[in-house]
Amino acid sequence: MLLKVIDKDKVKVLIEDKDLEEYSVTFENLDSNDASSREFLLMLLNEIYSNTGLNFLQSKVLVEAIPGISNSYYIIITRLSPSSDNTVNIDKTAKADEDMYLFELYSPENIFDIAGVFEKNKDIKISATRMYKYRGKYYFTVDFPPETVSGERFYIIIKSITEFCVKCKWSLINEALLEEWGELIAQNPIQSIRALLE
Repeated sequence: MLLKVIDKDKVKVLIEDKDLEEYSVTFENLDSNDASSREFLLMLLNEIYSNTGLNFLQSKVLVEAIPGISNSYYIIITRLSPSSDNTVNIDKTAKADEDMYLFELYSPENIFDIAGVFEKNKDIKISATRMYKYRGKYYFTVDFPPETVSGERFYIIIKSITEFCVKCKWSLINEALLEEWGELIAQNPIQSIRALLE
């Protein structure tokens, strides 16, 4: 479970797969009318108070649930004004899938090897690249223009890159998770390294 204070009236919580083993309240069965969900939310409010000092226990709150990757999900808790007539409801966002070009590096130095692959294949255009650190591992994202993402040549490049990293599956990790909870190590590292090679 990861907590992030947005402001004095809003906290964002990431419920990870391992938390589900302990609390057994999944995104699918989270419901304001369910006793175990309400017990889980009360525990969560106590956890927020003990970790951040923010006390939502005596406040009206809005609870929003947003699906994450795999079985994880986010809960955003917002304190409502005392005059608000809103009851506590859980607002759930629909799940969505998306294909991404995101890779876990075998080691951080592999970013130089990947830059070398792109340097040898200058005809393959890239829009942006980023490098992140999350939970002791290093990740690399690459944005390709739509016209690049097809053909045998493109798949050969991806195969060459995966000598130094592994392509991440959307169901396990995505860039939104890295942006929110990881550390951005470098913006456009491939372009910067290639500029040094010229």
